[in-house]
Amino acid sequence: MIRTHWQSWEALLCDLRYTIRQLRKSPAFTGAVVLTLTLAIGANTAIFSVVRSVLLEPLPYKQPERLLALWQGDAGNNPWYTFSYPRFQYFQQHLSDLAELAAYDDEVATYSDGGEPLRVEEGRVSAKPFFRAWRKARARTRFSAV
Repeated sequence: MIRTHWQSWEALLCDLRYTIRQLRKSPAFTGAVVLTLTLAIGANTAIFSVVRSVLLEPLPYKQPERLLALWQGDAGNNPWYTFSYPRFQYFQQHLSDLAELAAYDDEVATYSDGGEPLRVEEGRVSAKPFFRAWRKARARTRFSAV
């Protein structure tokens, strides 16, 4: 039997009415269905957002494949750590084939203006090279230049 376009819509509406009647008869099952759908859709959205931002979208920099992070480390307890500012200056002088070299360091500090002390995470950067390298017009947070 071949259905017309209108008959297909009519059958769909009948199925929807039947589904709503059945869901009204058992509110516990309806709640479980709604909760399951909500969690599934939320998890799917969250996973897709992470995959899209991390794997699918390119980095917002010119030639992101040329970005490089330098760390030093040992095989002991501390597998990586940043190096000192004099060593950064050494790299700046001797790695002249790099287009730009910038330094960044972060640490936790305590701030107090006479009241309750506040634990803050701070970052220090080599101001001109850092913002030139990352193409930032201005910083949105406070930085202290190295």
